Amino acid sequence: MNAKLVPGRLGKGLQQILAVFLVVLVVAAIWALYAGIASKIASNDEAISERRVQLGRMLQIAEWKPEIGTVADKQLDTVLQTLFSPGDASAVSMAEFQARLKRHAASAGAQIVNVTERPVKEELGFSWIGLRIAVIGRFDAVARFVAAVETGTPYTTVFSGRVTADPDPNRVTTPDARLDVQLEIYSPVRAVVPGQQ
Repeated sequence: MNAKLVPGRLGKGLQQILAVFLVVLVVAAIWALYAGIASKIASNDEAISERRVQLGRMLQIAEWKPEIGTVADKQLDTVLQTLFSPGDASAVSMAEFQARLKRHAASAGAQIVNVTERPVKEELGFSWIGLRIAVIGRFDAVARFVAAVETGTPYTTVFSGRVTADPDPNRVTTPDARLDVQLEIYSPVRAVVPGQQ
């Protein structure tokens, strides 16, 4: 039988081949879609497992938190003791500040001969207690004293100073030259919160 080819129509064999090709194409597309979804699910499972491990670590840290908090509080207290003189701008704080400066002078080999309290300064958001002191001693002793003041703890700083050299012109350039130094030295203070030391 001779089949006439009609334009726009396919033969039966060609239709079957095309149908099989379309079925294979649809199956391949479904398979690719399934493989993509399965891969995404597998990667999500890995991420979920990793997050579970992280959550377990966070829970362990949360259990240690009281210990961490205690250590942090101790470190903060140490830092505050380094930076601030204890107490407020009271006579007790001034006396402790003066005693600390006298210890620095004695260990440096200098001598404090006069001490005058200075008014409390409010600077940089802190209260600063201050003393005007007269120090005498050899050049090296006075230099060690000033270094001890500037590097000691709690923090103290020289706000101003005036130096008078030895009146004997023969000793001015020698290590035995004596200096008369007037210094204004300040230290920041903070009030101690009840229950904290």
